[in-house]
Amino acid sequence: MTNFFATREESDELLDQFRAIDKNGDGQLSRAELMEGYKKIFGEEANEALVDEAMRKLDSNQSGFIDYSGKKKMILSKR
Repeated sequence: MTNFFATREESDELLDQFRAIDKNGDGQLSRAELMEGYKKIFGEEANEALVDEAMRKLDSNQSGFIDYSGKKKMILSKR
């Protein structure tokens, strides 16, 4: 996968954020972890519709989880 980040620091920051949300350290984000991460990042309760939409768009193999590349895709789509 081509690296779309302008700097190594941006890529490292994204990985750090992913790891902070990935509470059980399995390299994947569950819906519950994404909900909790939303609250941690934005300081408010998660918008369930947005979280569900992110899960639908980024859970490419329909496993119920988002992996790091899916999270990366989510961030890049907001640019």
